[in-house]
Amino acid sequence: MSLRSITASLLCLALAATGCGGNGGGRGDGTITLRVAESFPQKHVIARTLSQRFMQNVEKASGGRIEFDYFPGEQLGKAADLIDVVKGGVADIGYMAPQYASESMPLGGVIGLPGIYPDAASGAPAYYALVTGRLYQEEIRKDEVFPLFSFVTGEYQVVTAGKRVTTPAGMHGLRVRTTSGYMEMTAKEFRAVPVSMAAPEMYQAMERGTIDSAMISAESIRPYGLDDILRYITTNLSLGGFGGFYAINDDTWRKLPPDLRRIMVEEGRKVSIDSGRVLTEDKKQVLRDFEKKGITLTTVAAEEKAKFDRVSGEIQRSWARDMNGRGLPGDDILAELRRLVRDGG
Repeated sequence: MSLRSITASLLCLALAATGCGGNGGGRGDGTITLRVAESFPQKHVIARTLSQRFMQNVEKASGGRIEFDYFPGEQLGKAADLIDVVKGGVADIGYMAPQYASESMPLGGVIGLPGIYPDAASGAPAYYALVTGRLYQEEIRKDEVFPLFSFVTGEYQVVTAGKRVTTPAGMHGLRVRTTSGYMEMTAKEFRAVPVSMAAPEMYQAMERGTIDSAMISAESIRPYGLDDILRYITTNLSLGGFGGFYAINDDTWRKLPPDLRRIMVEEGRKVSIDSGRVLTEDKKQVLRDFEKKGITLTTVAAEEKAKFDRVSGEIQRSWARDMNGRGLPGDDILAELRRLVRDGG
């Protein structure tokens, strides 16, 4: 399904309910104020180029009829808890990461598999199409939320504090920060030791020596201060990624006037697609900055990269088998995401 068709389908869903006014507060003059919660620090590139841009664009497109109260940096809850924060009405819109909620959104974890997308520019439109299409129908809607916009990080690299990684064997024994599920499996396949934690916990863990490595995108390093600790970064691997979306509470969504829902869907689509381009450009700049700072950038040789890629393919197939065994359409979701990446969404 094309992005144009997906957007049209979303608009049909968005306009299916009638009513006006939101669960958020207002000034008494008809202005609707929606509370937005996310875990990213306010200066994080994803916060700046996605959620903050979405809010600014919606406020402008709505002529000020919608305003936002913004709570970044886990002010209203930890990253893994924000889905409950939105479902419970503490926030109207919140950041949700399937890789932090594997029990309620197991299929959404497909975006974190290694080798799925080569960079954020190609991953972003594909993931948006998946989140607002098949994933919404399969699992997101069960949580009583409606997806507005999404992102993927750049492809994950190996970053280390003391050991330079140039081959798969170089990962043996590294204590690697991971999220859960198949990112842990990726680490184990390379005989590293996975240590599961949310991104905001990485700096302290690395500073204390709880971890000495992470699989993370280049553009996510600086907002967490890791560039003050790291010494080595690979540049051409694809050891997974991270995808998330921002969704609105169903009750709030149904109460919004149809024209405002239309604006939010359209602005969400725009920032989702463009975020991949922005993050890819940001990656190039931060790598240049890191090199000037004395961090060593490592381009893994083609022969060794092929070894990483072979393991990535095995993990993708294992994920699909696992989902199939749970009665979920793992093969279909994996095939669809691959097609979306190939076809540009």
